[in-house]
Amino acid sequence: MSWRITTLAMATTLGLFAGVPVAGQELTQPPPGRTAAGMVYDGNQWRNPTIAEALRLLGMEREEAWTLVYTHDVSRPAIAILRQTLETRPEAELDEFANKIADLMVANTTWTLWSNAERSLIAATRADYSHYGGTPHRGSFDALVRVYEEAPTYGNLLAVRHADPQGRGRDYVLGVQRGSSKPPLCLPPESRDDEPWPRFCEDNSPSSTTWCRAGSVLYQDSVYAAIERQYGQVATTTSRNTPPLPIDGLSEPAAEWWSLCWTPTVPCDIVVPIIEPSDGSVVYRRLCPEPKG
Repeated sequence: MSWRITTLAMATTLGLFAGVPVAGQELTQPPPGRTAAGMVYDGNQWRNPTIAEALRLLGMEREEAWTLVYTHDVSRPAIAILRQTLETRPEAELDEFANKIADLMVANTTWTLWSNAERSLIAATRADYSHYGGTPHRGSFDALVRVYEEAPTYGNLLAVRHADPQGRGRDYVLGVQRGSSKPPLCLPPESRDDEPWPRFCEDNSPSSTTWCRAGSVLYQDSVYAAIERQYGQVATTTSRNTPPLPIDGLSEPAAEWWSLCWTPTVPCDIVVPIIEPSDGSVVYRRLCPEPKG
């Protein structure tokens, strides 16, 4: 059976609708009496959320959930449960809850559901998110790892890194890269202006192989920052027509990822479509800005 089921079907399957009030649409002011973030309003009073309510909220849009939580972040009840800011729960119960959230991420029925679930597990894991209160839940990190191992996408691997950027998250992504094969070095042949968007070396794109995908999570931000410092602009599109652009100051692993997995578009590799005024035809020309300084 396809994982692409609707959020409603997922919630019905998990039995999340029983005893949960229907959310309204107007973004009205919250009723008085809320004593802590993460509480839900049942129409009469503020109270601690149930696990079923927190799961249901992860699949809801802000407007839909407003009269339940009166906050733009519908993941707050799930975070409050996992970090135990409202009440103490057994560790086994928290682990089971984190794994149910992970199941929603693996199913990936909607962007809203995936992003809210991701946010809740990351916030539950991070020790530096003290503004959420409570204590980090170690099992939430393990749940994110399981999400990636069952659905090995760039977004799911990035979530693991974000959950503990300088600790377990970084170490896990490094392990993923070291346990995978590097792509071969690809130097595409010289391309002509009348060959728009040449597609060489497809297997070396940043998301096409596990090694390159993990490198993107580890090094892409630092590489883009180096490009910005050196050339005054950021590579935002790809064109497979020249060897990689030289960038100063990269670490050896970042430089290797750049050379094997990403053919840049700056400074002389940006191909843009231009409409000829004479006949309306489209031709392609290169833009070649000079490096700063």
